[in-house]
Order: sequence, then C-alpha cells, then structure tokens
Amino acid sequence: MMKKGNSIQGISSLKYVKGQAYNLYLQYKYKWIEWLEEQSAKMSNGQLRISLVSFFVLGLLGCTYSVYRGIRGYAPPTVVLEPVRVLTPLPPEESFPVVTDSAFSNAIPDLNHFLDRLRNPEEGLIFYDSIQRLNPGFLDSIKMFTHYYTYSKMKNYETRKKGKEQTTP
Repeated sequence: MMKKGNSIQGISSLKYVKGQAYNLYLQYKYKWIEWLEEQSAKMSNGQLRISLVSFFVLGLLGCTYSVYRGIRGYAPPTVVLEPVRVLTPLPPEESFPVVTDSAFSNAIPDLNHFLDRLRNPEEGLIFYDSIQRLNPGFLDSIKMFTHYYTYSKMKNYETRKKGKEQTTP
C-alpha cells in the first residue's frame, strides 16, 4: 500500500525534474539566441537583407507548396495491417486447484474492504487512478464479481430454504 508521505514525495520529485528540464531548455535557448546575435553581428547590412529575403522566399514557397498539395488532393500512403500470430504457452497438464465456497466467502469481504479503502481520498485515489490507467475495467470486473457471487449465494440460500419448506409436513 502506498503511504501518503511517499506519494507526496514522488509528486514533488516529479515537479523538481520537470522544473530542471525546463531550466535546461531555457539555458540552451538563451545560448542559441546569443549565438545567433553573434552571427548576425558579423554580417553586413547587405548580407542581412539577402538572408531576410531568402528566408521570406523559402517560407512563402513552403506555404505555397502546402496549399498546392491541399488543393490537388494529396493522399498519404495507406497503411496495411497484417495479422500477427503469437504463440501461447500450453495449459498445464495438472488440473487447476478447486476453489471451495468457503474460499470465495473469505475473499469477498477482503475485496469489499479493498474497494472501500480505494475510496479513501488520502491514499486510495492515487492507487485507484494507477489501477484505472494500467488496467482499465479491472475494478469494474471486481465489482461485478462480488455482485455476481452475492447474488448466486442469495439464490442458493433461497433454493435451499424453499427445499426445506417443501420437505416439512
């Protein structure tokens, strides 16, 4: 189970890493700007004008080409999907263990307790979100399993009760 201190520490360390990455990005950005300023300071006014005009013409040509392709109806190449065959391991030769009714009756309260703990806003929400992200539909399956089991248990109880009522004179 994830503790509250660990989750806050994990979130703060993630923010720290993001902050460091952003600072590194800004540092390289300013170095690039300084380099461009040094290069433009070395150029004469005529060279600056020629660079500006060539940059403008290349940008205009790129935009014109994009519009031309859009009007012409360019279609990107199609992607062909092929089926993939995956080898699965053979099931074991020995039979699976038989799960008794008492094992299920012991597991259902544990599952209900687990689901109740996930509703706890302090520590459960982080764990709940990670389960939903990694295994979508898993918690719904657990809920459906518990409802199905309790319904079948009630159904068995009712049929046994009816059987006892019929056998009594």
